[in-house]
Amino acid sequence: MALAYILLMTMVPDDDESKFPGVLVWIREWGIWSETTERVGEKIVESLRLAKGEARSVHDTRAHLFDEHELVEAHALLLQPLLFQWDAFLVPSSGKYFAMVDHDGVVNIVTPDQVTHQALLHRFGVWHPKGCSG
Repeated sequence: MALAYILLMTMVPDDDESKFPGVLVWIREWGIWSETTERVGEKIVESLRLAKGEARSVHDTRAHLFDEHELVEAHALLLQPLLFQWDAFLVPSSGKYFAMVDHDGVVNIVTPDQVTHQALLHRFGVWHPKGCSG
């Protein structure tokens, strides 16, 4: 839960939830593990989407856009790819970075510049991130 929250709140001034700018969460791939596990995750995602009024299948609409008032909803949805080990992208509305959650348990964060890169290495220090250039 903590990792999902920190990913969502990264680059939010003073970690002030009232300044959360919104985010796009795109579940890129699932169905990697057993059907028994996958159907539970899909049901949770469907329920979260239905609560927002989205009745279309997650298979048809993989991206989920959350506005500045939907931090809790974004947090709940982002937890699913982390918990069920699906591939997903997280793109904050600020565009200052994006994160890729991988089904192998790896989270990659891409930044546009060295200053942001260093700030995020510091922010995620508890998880012992590895910086890379490229």
